[in-house]
Amino acid sequence: MTQELGFFFNKRTTTAVSFIQRMSVKGVLKEVELSYEILAILEFNSTRKRMSLVCKAPDGKLILFCKGADSVIYERLKATDNPYKDVTLEHLAEFASAGLRTLCLAYAEIDEKFFFEWQRKYLDAKTSMQDREAKVDAAAELIEKDLILLGATAIEDKLQEGVPDTIAQLAKAGIGLWMLTGDKVETAINIGFACSLLWNESSQYIIQTEVPEVEQIIASGASKAQINEKLVQVIHAQLKEALAEIGETEKTDPHAHNAVIIDGRALTFALMEECAQTFLALGKRCQSVICCRVSPRQKADVTMLVKEDGMITLGIGDGANDVGMIQAAHVGVGISGQEGMQAALASDYAIGQFRFLGRLLLVHGRYSYKRIARMITYFFYKNVVFGFSLLWFNGLAYFSGQLIYDDVFSSTYNVLFTSLPVLAIGIFDQDVSPAMAMAFPQLYKECSQNTYFTNKVKAVWFLNGMYQSVLLTFCVLAAYHGVLNTNGKIGGMVATGTALYTCIVITVNLQLALVVNYWNIFTHLSIFITLFGWFVFVLCYGALPIEYSLEIKDIMPEVLFPQPAFWLLIPGVLLMAVLPDLAIRVVRREWYPCDYQVIQEREKGHGKEQDLEQKSIPAPRRQSSIKAKPLYLGGVTPSAPEMLGYFAQLEAENADTPTRFSLGDQQEPVVGTVVGNVDLEMMKRLRSKAKAVKNAAMFLKTTANSMNMLVGSPLGGRPGSPSDPGKSPFSKAAEAATSKASPSPLRLATPANLTNRPNPAVQGHERFSDNGKRFSAVDFPTPKHAKASEISEVMDRL
Repeated sequence: MTQELGFFFNKRTTTAVSFIQRMSVKGVLKEVELSYEILAILEFNSTRKRMSLVCKAPDGKLILFCKGADSVIYERLKATDNPYKDVTLEHLAEFASAGLRTLCLAYAEIDEKFFFEWQRKYLDAKTSMQDREAKVDAAAELIEKDLILLGATAIEDKLQEGVPDTIAQLAKAGIGLWMLTGDKVETAINIGFACSLLWNESSQYIIQTEVPEVEQIIASGASKAQINEKLVQVIHAQLKEALAEIGETEKTDPHAHNAVIIDGRALTFALMEECAQTFLALGKRCQSVICCRVSPRQKADVTMLVKEDGMITLGIGDGANDVGMIQAAHVGVGISGQEGMQAALASDYAIGQFRFLGRLLLVHGRYSYKRIARMITYFFYKNVVFGFSLLWFNGLAYFSGQLIYDDVFSSTYNVLFTSLPVLAIGIFDQDVSPAMAMAFPQLYKECSQNTYFTNKVKAVWFLNGMYQSVLLTFCVLAAYHGVLNTNGKIGGMVATGTALYTCIVITVNLQLALVVNYWNIFTHLSIFITLFGWFVFVLCYGALPIEYSLEIKDIMPEVLFPQPAFWLLIPGVLLMAVLPDLAIRVVRREWYPCDYQVIQEREKGHGKEQDLEQKSIPAPRRQSSIKAKPLYLGGVTPSAPEMLGYFAQLEAENADTPTRFSLGDQQEPVVGTVVGNVDLEMMKRLRSKAKAVKNAAMFLKTTANSMNMLVGSPLGGRPGSPSDPGKSPFSKAAEAATSKASPSPLRLATPANLTNRPNPAVQGHERFSDNGKRFSAVDFPTPKHAKASEISEVMDRL
């Protein structure tokens, strides 16, 4: 731009800046060097939102150049001699609507006498030992006034790749998204649409100070205190009105998308004591919050407001103005890139691009939460089992303080014999694959709701530990009461304690095996090495000389191993200790499954994890490019009426992009919508219904086969004879029930741009037209005896 005007930057020193200007002198083009002496620099800060420079021009004039936000510059413009004020304001609105980042430029000629008087005040403020920043800002106000507008600049700030999809994922994960930006309201709204924070159907509530009531009181010449008091009342009224409207909207449409937009000046009053809680309540009721023209200090204040309410906050930014917000949040994430390294250096985690945040939270963050929660609760449980066994024994020993275990056993319980498996599960365990965690971001709600570390979960582990400690202690004491060893003597307390310790070590390790979701070589080895290592340790310890092994000398080979009670006690007691918890887990998984368990069944049946990577980021609801997801529920394919009910519900909930489908022998396809990921609650309901139907059918079929074996054919012929080809009324009824459990042929039609090429695995491929739109119809062959995996494979290929 300067080159087009004939200016070229030459050099910069600490006290001056020089340019080369091309000018015509008597028709000859010459280059003249111009030097501007720098007299003072007023730095940018979060309160001022502007930066100024006082310099001495080559002609001897003192000029103040100022750049900053339009709201700050326009407040300091001269009332007259500003011909570009209105047209620049129009251009700023156009630039902001286009999503550009704007900046205003202005200047003022300074009287030399006034400047030197101001300079003394400015130096006194800079050297002040108390309230230095406030005094510097007050001194700057004395000179940054009566400006003449030069114009405005606008630059394009493109979003990084994957930002809209990542934000859509985080929103589905139940994470509240607050965007704190220094851009204008129009620019922020445009960016909000670009990054999926705002949708076309979003209800926007704009909180601002430019209202007639405020303009009237300003025009009346009221004092600054009166104006501020009025602004507080106006902002509080707007917040309460928006909160009431959202409450009314949620009654008619619980899934409505609400967004609140507030500018920096209004945010100043919204963060005051009178309005802070109302503003926080409004933000919590909205899916998106956009704060515009905010300073770095305001970013930190907003973060602290949310943090003090008890919610976990994560601050992510890429520039130096985001450092305060990153440090105020519980967890700070900095993006290292073109904006510098200040944010990355001040953060807890540094990433290269915003889209990596999705995997950081939905995969690694979720794994970390579940692993830590499982480790803490398991440590608590295993020490309850061990500690309370000592308590029960001391109760029988009249609380004499006598220990039933050897001192070495007590010292190595947490260090050797229960440490490796819990470390393996804390490092490697994962309930679903990373692809599934990204494909179903709703699973992250378990973390935000603290599902696995509530008081109820801790109480269940505690009660289970209490039950097992009581069972193991008293069963072992009862079994070893009066038992003789090979020398005809009673085993004694040492043998009883060693047997009890053996049962506890095996029990707590098997209990951990029940909660492992991801079995790998490290998990297998950790449990095997721990159990096998215990017996090796006791044998080696007992083989030491008597002065080292004391009462444990040859306790295993000579006392415990020869006793049948020892070999009968271990499997019997372990079965009784683990069986209740195992039964509860089986019942819950079959009839009351958690979300991740439903996804586990789907993943096991799907079998193609690489396909999920392409579907890991579902399209936002407002977009039209929506892919149908295969519905496979752990080996159970829903029946036709259930599928029809599922599609009908999707039609009611998502009416944006119509997708045609038909079930069974229906002639006219039903119009509905298949959007993004399958709803987890619907998957669980369909899974329960389908399993119930299938179980009833299998029971009826088994009963029919048994009756056929007992009574043969009721028609008088033997099964398989020409008069009766092996089918009795019982088997016919069973076939009818089984056919109800099997789905009818499913006909699904999607827009032709989603299925451009025929699928060789599908029987039949035709084209038809509906209101000028071309569709591709495919038939899913579902014979009564088809394998569920074959049906799923056909559905997956769509």
